[in-house]
Amino acid sequence: MKVFCPNCGTQNEGMPGGRLTCKACTASFEVPREGGVVAQPPPPVAPPPVRSPPQSSSPFPGGYAGPPPTGFGAGTGLSSSGTNPLAITSLVLGIVCCIPFASIGAIVTGVIAQNQINASNGAQRGRELATAGIVLGALSFLMGIGFSLLSVLGQIR
Repeated sequence: MKVFCPNCGTQNEGMPGGRLTCKACTASFEVPREGGVVAQPPPPVAPPPVRSPPQSSSPFPGGYAGPPPTGFGAGTGLSSSGTNPLAITSLVLGIVCCIPFASIGAIVTGVIAQNQINASNGAQRGRELATAGIVLGALSFLMGIGFSLLSVLGQIR
């Protein structure tokens, strides 16, 4: 008996009342009995129309979408990966101890950098740089106070 697959519409041969596996799509279905109605193939489904992408005036194939997002607007204003710029600033200010107030700047930027690195959940690096900046800033600050005291005490005598 000729039977059409209810899944793909392919014509198959089968015994009435038995089960049949479609030779095209391997779907299993039951063949109707003699008095039953033979399943008709499903109407062919037209494929969706293929739309061509809009033509762009860009000289690049596929269009140019611009550079990837930079991560601004994440709340800190800093990039979400790499070394924290304030940690680098802290280290540089800690090394340059002869500039007035550089030691205080090294300490402040180092502490801010460590807070930002902690808040980034591992996305930013530079904790060691910030710590070194804080230590160098504290040493230069203490040396500055010591030299100031020595010069004041030297003038008193």
